[in-house]
Amino acid sequence: NNKIPQPLGQGPERIIAPNTSLSYTINFQNTGTDTAFLVVIRDTLPSELQSSTFRPKMSSHNYQVSLEQDSILIFTFPQIMLPDSNVNLLGSQGFVDFDIEMVPDLPLTTVIRNRAGIYFDFNDPIITDWAFHTLGIPTAVTDPPVSTGPLKVYPNPARHEVFVEWPKGQQAGEVRYSLLNLTGHEVQQGYLPKNGPIQLAAQLPSGIYYLRYGSDDEPFGTTTFVKL
Repeated sequence: NNKIPQPLGQGPERIIAPNTSLSYTINFQNTGTDTAFLVVIRDTLPSELQSSTFRPKMSSHNYQVSLEQDSILIFTFPQIMLPDSNVNLLGSQGFVDFDIEMVPDLPLTTVIRNRAGIYFDFNDPIITDWAFHTLGIPTAVTDPPVSTGPLKVYPNPARHEVFVEWPKGQQAGEVRYSLLNLTGHEVQQGYLPKNGPIQLAAQLPSGIYYLRYGSDDEPFGTTTFVKL
């Protein structure tokens, strides 16, 4: 149960330029012990965002949306019949996406942050972590490496697990991989199996990741994927 902004922003302060268009994804999961008949998300927008520019996008289930007090978005999923995660792990999850614009020409160093409350039936809400950005001048970043080599990466972008796998008959010998985040720090490493897929990134935060792989003597390729 979380709220993820796009763009993610640069560095730990999540720096973005003023007047950048924003998108948010609110993910929810029924981790209770029974089916949820009703899910309601209440998202109180900060004063730095213009509620009049709200634009709904994709969602996992049908919903109704309303705006209260000019700043509170309410997403209602009636009769959603969401199974609990103990019964159906994938079926217990859902999401809703929307776009919105910030107030024009906000000053640098402004912090835009908000979070949502997710209600399952009549239980107390689950409060997401803060989704935030800091307005500033993003520094130039090196272009991500172009994907090379035969390795298959799917799904991309991914909301949960990422799988990598060799096309049949294309791997030879032991191949080491290294998973790097956008700042170039290694967050995971290991060896790719000769047969079948390997699961990556299930516990990693949202972001862009570079997967480098090869033998100890020769690099085979690099690919990039996005974790939502």
